Amino acid sequence: MSMGFIVMYETQIRVVATKRSGHHAIMDWVAAQFQNNTVSFFNDIKAGSNCDKDTADQLPHLEPKVGGDIAMYSYEDVTPEQLFNGNFKLKLPNSPRKITLIVLRDPLNTFASRWKLERKAHWLRPRIGHPPEQQDYIDIWMRLYKDFSRESYFLELNGHKVIPINYNKWSTNENYRVQISKQLPGSTFTDKTICTVPRYGWGSSFDALELEGDARSMDVHNRYKEMMDIPLFNKIIDTNPQLVDIAREHFDIQYETN
Repeated sequence: MSMGFIVMYETQIRVVATKRSGHHAIMDWVAAQFQNNTVSFFNDIKAGSNCDKDTADQLPHLEPKVGGDIAMYSYEDVTPEQLFNGNFKLKLPNSPRKITLIVLRDPLNTFASRWKLERKAHWLRPRIGHPPEQQDYIDIWMRLYKDFSRESYFLELNGHKVIPINYNKWSTNENYRVQISKQLPGSTFTDKTICTVPRYGWGSSFDALELEGDARSMDVHNRYKEMMDIPLFNKIIDTNPQLVDIAREHFDIQYETN
């Protein structure tokens, strides 16, 4: 029997994000902030999980350990409401300290990366779902954005401290990363993983693992430009103009058309 659901962790760090949001790089970085602690890492938790080695998506750079100081686990493409229904109620004992990180990347580059991965890796379709022109995926991003921008506070239920993380700003601004690290109890700031391309999550949709060790040279804020000649990608923009406004105002994307 797995022991993952009967072990107490001092801290739980729940990461909520959409696929292709850059959250794998952020989770790598967050784990590195706890240099003196044991971090048990569980990637892409599925419905009804015990948060153990058998029910988490096994693509971590850290070997999942049963027990330890910190349990860090992630959900992808799940709305705040879904996290609290029966299917997504994590079977993990309560911890004295619970933190939720909402990680969002600007919508234009998020959808571009998801589209790119879908197009070049057909074998992943059962894992990543349908192409991002699907309105339900846009709806998930928008729903997470409400908690991210503090328009709603659903993720604060059950005693979670919520820390929104803007991937675009995190990837370019050291002072911003320092401020995030200060909000993580018991952490010590380090940027030692900032140039790492995590191997779990299939790397970059555009560069795969080619720029491992040089992640900061990836043009992650202009991926959408490579998709502008695809009619279905443009349909996202045309039918959801609020995405451009949000990308400009909150993620500093200087949207340009061809």
